[in-house]
Amino acid sequence: MKSKLKVTLFASFLFAACGGEPSGTHTHADGTVHKNGEPEPAGQHEGHGPEHPLGEVTLGGLKVQIVLLGDVVPGKEADFDVRFPAGSKRPETLRAWIGLESGQGSMKTRFQNEGGTTMHGHVMVPKPLPEGSLAWFEVEAASGNSKVSAPLKH
Repeated sequence: MKSKLKVTLFASFLFAACGGEPSGTHTHADGTVHKNGEPEPAGQHEGHGPEHPLGEVTLGGLKVQIVLLGDVVPGKEADFDVRFPAGSKRPETLRAWIGLESGQGSMKTRFQNEGGTTMHGHVMVPKPLPEGSLAWFEVEAASGNSKVSAPLKH
């Protein structure tokens, strides 16, 4: 019994050291885990906090809506949805970061498909947050890269 407990504890530490989430899943602020690419369970965004639309921008040739879920707190994750028009093809690669346009001092996060028209990401907010920081979104496409920014305030 003791050896089984030791193996379980070791596996738990190893799992936590490798990022804490099984491949293909992500954990929300409220602690719930769900598979990437699947629609969020009903009311899931409530775990992120209230939705704050940050505006409509053109990204990768498409007009998209940027939505902040919850608040931006230095040293924590900020959750975003990028909502694409119905029937449009979402990009294969969408990354975002918070901070300066150069990305210096920021961690870039790759977004995942969610539902039929949304890409969702958990973006780490630098601490301290540089003066003049924005949320930056970048699409990689065969036709070239496209980058836009959105304010952090709603």
